[in-house]
Amino acid sequence: MFRNLSDKVRKGESVSMEIPLIGRFITRGNVAAVDFFQDLVEQTRGNTAKNHLVGNLFGSSNGVLNMAIHQ
Repeated sequence: MFRNLSDKVRKGESVSMEIPLIGRFITRGNVAAVDFFQDLVEQTRGNTAKNHLVGNLFGSSNGVLNMAIHQ
C-alpha cells in the first residue's frame, strides 16, 4: 500500500486515502495533508493529546498504568 501511494506521489498524481477513525490523507503536487473528521476535532477541542489518549484510547487499567510508568 505504501509503495503504491509513494509511486503515485512521485508521478505527480493526486492521492486521497481514508485513515480509519482519523480522517483523509491527501496529496496534491508537493503538499501532503490530513483532513481530520469533524467529530474527532470536536471531541478533542481544548484537550491535550495525552488527555484524549488516556481517556479514550487507553482507558483500560493496563493502559493507564503503562502511561504512568512511562511518565
